[in-house]
Amino acid sequence: MSSTLAVLSQNMSLTNVRAIVVTEIVATEDGFTRAVRFFGEPVVNGAQRLLLDVTLTSSDKASLEVSTPVLQF
Repeated sequence: MSSTLAVLSQNMSLTNVRAIVVTEIVATEDGFTRAVRFFGEPVVNGAQRLLLDVTLTSSDKASLEVSTPVLQF
C-alpha cells in the first residue's frame, strides 16, 4: 500500500551549511528533474555530510531554472 504526503506550506531552517549543490536539469520519462543538495561539516577523509537533498520535478524544463539576484558592486 502506498501513501501520499502533501505539504502545502513548509518553512525549514538549516544551520552549519557549508556547501550548496544544484544539479543539472535531467530529462525523465515524465518530464524533467533536478536536485538541490545542502551539505554540512566535512567528516572522515573530508567527505561532505549531506544535510538535505531536495528533488524537484516538472513537466516544463523552464520551471526548474534557478534565478539569483543581480550582483551589484
